[in-house]
Amino acid sequence: MAGIDGYTKLMLHCDGADESTSFPDASASNHTVTANGNAQVDTAQKVFGTGSGLFDAVAGTFLSIPNSADFNFGDGDFTIDFRLRFISTANPQVFMGRNGTSDHSFACYYNSGNLRFAGYWNGSTQDEGFAWTPSINTWYHIAFIRNGANLKVHVNGIQVGSTYNISNYAIRDASSIFYLGENVEDLGYRLNGYMDEIRISKGIARWTTDFTPPTEAYKETLTLDADETLQVSDEISFITNPETLDADETLSLSDEISFLKNPEDIDADESIALAEDVSFTLVELTDYGSQIIFLNPLIFVTNSDPAKIASIDITDPANPVKTAQELVGCTYAKGVVYNATNEYFYVICAEGKVCKVNKNDLTDQTIINTGETDIMQYVDSLNTFFKTYTTTDDSDGEIVMIDEREIEKINTDLRWLESITKKISTRLNWILGKIVDTDLRWLATQTSKIKTDLRWLKYSYATVSQYPVDYTDWVVKINGVDLVPLDDIDMDSLSVTHDVNAEELIGSNVTFTLNRRHDRLDLDNQGNASQITNQNDVIVQINGITEFTGKVANLNCNSELETVTVIAIGTRPTDKRHTVSIPLSSVNEQLNLYHCIMDNPIVDNPYIDPTDEDPQYFKGIEVDLGTEIKQNILRHSSFLNTATLAEKLESGDWKPKQNWSYFWLASFKHLILGLTQGTLRYIGTSIRSLSTDAWEIITASYKYQKELDDTETELGVYQVGSAPYDVQSHTNGRKIVKDKWEDRKDGLYLVRDEGYDYEQYAKDVADLEYQKILNINGNVLPITSCSISLSIDAYYYYNLGLLTRLNLTNTTTANIYNNANGFPVAVKTITIKCATQGENSMLVTLNCDNQKSQVELDEIDDLYPDEESEEYLFPEKAVKIHRKFDPNAWGYPS
Repeated sequence: MAGIDGYTKLMLHCDGADESTSFPDASASNHTVTANGNAQVDTAQKVFGTGSGLFDAVAGTFLSIPNSADFNFGDGDFTIDFRLRFISTANPQVFMGRNGTSDHSFACYYNSGNLRFAGYWNGSTQDEGFAWTPSINTWYHIAFIRNGANLKVHVNGIQVGSTYNISNYAIRDASSIFYLGENVEDLGYRLNGYMDEIRISKGIARWTTDFTPPTEAYKETLTLDADETLQVSDEISFITNPETLDADETLSLSDEISFLKNPEDIDADESIALAEDVSFTLVELTDYGSQIIFLNPLIFVTNSDPAKIASIDITDPANPVKTAQELVGCTYAKGVVYNATNEYFYVICAEGKVCKVNKNDLTDQTIINTGETDIMQYVDSLNTFFKTYTTTDDSDGEIVMIDEREIEKINTDLRWLESITKKISTRLNWILGKIVDTDLRWLATQTSKIKTDLRWLKYSYATVSQYPVDYTDWVVKINGVDLVPLDDIDMDSLSVTHDVNAEELIGSNVTFTLNRRHDRLDLDNQGNASQITNQNDVIVQINGITEFTGKVANLNCNSELETVTVIAIGTRPTDKRHTVSIPLSSVNEQLNLYHCIMDNPIVDNPYIDPTDEDPQYFKGIEVDLGTEIKQNILRHSSFLNTATLAEKLESGDWKPKQNWSYFWLASFKHLILGLTQGTLRYIGTSIRSLSTDAWEIITASYKYQKELDDTETELGVYQVGSAPYDVQSHTNGRKIVKDKWEDRKDGLYLVRDEGYDYEQYAKDVADLEYQKILNINGNVLPITSCSISLSIDAYYYYNLGLLTRLNLTNTTTANIYNNANGFPVAVKTITIKCATQGENSMLVTLNCDNQKSQVELDEIDDLYPDEESEEYLFPEKAVKIHRKFDPNAWGYPS
């Protein structure tokens, strides 16, 4: 029974003398196994061989193996199988695992009617149970198997319990020892029983359905019986089917190779003739050798189920290095060829499959499905043209070509020595806050930077003022002319507002009151002309900075007070999406111009039930990926010699296949007119026009195809985020089309229907929709808002604007306004008031929240992919490959 191969990372047969503490590892890893406590070989109980491993449930009785990457399973396939016999089923009992005192990975054990697999993944231990009730003093075959997303357990080849989906689980790679018979944390989980034939396989799920357990011990031996004489050289390959080698010449051997002959050793000097009753054994590998290629290493494949590929390195003939790999998904390999250009083996198998195997890594395999259903028979390769040809073993004997030509990119890496610049740059910003920023650079050694932050109050008339920005620093212009403060314009009424959620062309407004008569709107109270009735231009400047530009849009006249309130509308200012930290005043600290005051913070963070069908907030997006429609079209060309086919047609011996469409090419002679068409010409879907006595078919060929029903597969749903999901509908589905032949009036065409692939489109759209429900901190909740007030001096000093992200510092309670509580927030509206006195004088109010603005949502919408692009939609095509020839019109004037 084979079973020790490249996937096998531990193989304990548990054989030896009674009470022996030696447990050799028969795998290629050759791990050192230490028996601890009372762990020993017991010859009274065994499944195969001379004994089994006895574990008596006494503390400290276990086998241990040093830490090894062989037991790092990650998210790959694995199989853990062994024989088990309970002495008692009381208490939890560990079979094996890697759970150290602090570094956990996995454990296999039994507890209260369940076989259990505890894996440490996603930051915690997930413990899966598989219901099973064992009996004592009974041998069982136990197999823990991971196959892709599925984790399951088989007892005596029959699955027990449920299959667990662990598609997102990667078992943690621990650095602890591997143990058998007890958890090294000594939780009392000790095995009271026997174990035999213990095998750990990494990278393979050895069984995917119910199976018959092995009937003999695992081994790695291949026996080949030769019943005649065998000649082997570097130029000869041969095929066996399934076990016997028929040899008709002489086998040449080196001086150091020996054969086993019932049971004497024979040393070969030059050559040896093998009689019919002679057999020889290769220690390892596999049964049913099919074809050998290469001189060193020897490469051969097997005509078995499953098929295998084996490599034997005979650099040292006395100590050959042997490996074998299962060809996953392939059976009955009949032949193998090597392409020296791309360094891959091509193995031909049953069901029209060709397995492409990397020469340097036999586990690197790609299945090429040719569309045939027969066993592939012969194979050859054109190395430099990246083409491989293979034939089938049916009566038609088709030739299948595998074309792997592709365009290779030429990457050019041009490098220069780094250009180094000496630069001394000094920047002075001298308005409200003074920054002296000096950047000193040296040649490729170090960069020194001196940064000084100096703050002054408003600079005015070449002196430093003791006052912050006040109403005298505000200037309002209509048609470029200043309004007179306190005389024509009431400064207490003046305010500017910017709103990011308003339309771009009306995203800002300014309001102020003029001291004018209601019936003399275009004259100030001094009688000077100042037009405001014709959508006049309005500019507002604060301390030399233009804060608003727009036009008069509304006039509200008060005849009793003789005032006119003016509303001007302007374009929304450019966003300033940087992050700024603004200090609150600390306890017992005097408030300064650069502090801010936060009012009415609101944090909305309700619990959302994932199963709620009408939630207050959705936390994820779900889209249906639609249906995959896959065309099934079989196409072949005639394999018969063209003259032979013509003879079969003339004699009536050729028979078409049922339910296939044929496309004919022929050369022919018109016996009456005496005309001969010597080259093959396409004549249509029938040869009938040449079947009368007036014609003689010289050569013929055909193409034939069958269009099967389309295969439809549901692609499922795509979810991003977490439940509850907003279920949306978008363009989806996929149609995979294939080339087919089509007979048209003017010739034979190679056509392809229109196809599409909107699976990724639906996922991309879902990802964008998910971005729209996240706040600026990357979460759905909490939803926060607040109002922040600060001085105009601080507003300009911190360079604030719409969509600026704000963090608050110096809070009286540490960390109260950090990300966990919903900050930072973004500025959505800005209101700047110019009041000559009172608590609201020279005040900027920022209304903020952590939700995306309409501007940002529109930007996400602009990222939507074009569903009509060639990335998703594949147009139909039609290429004429043969012009149609009409024999009935041949030789007659048109």
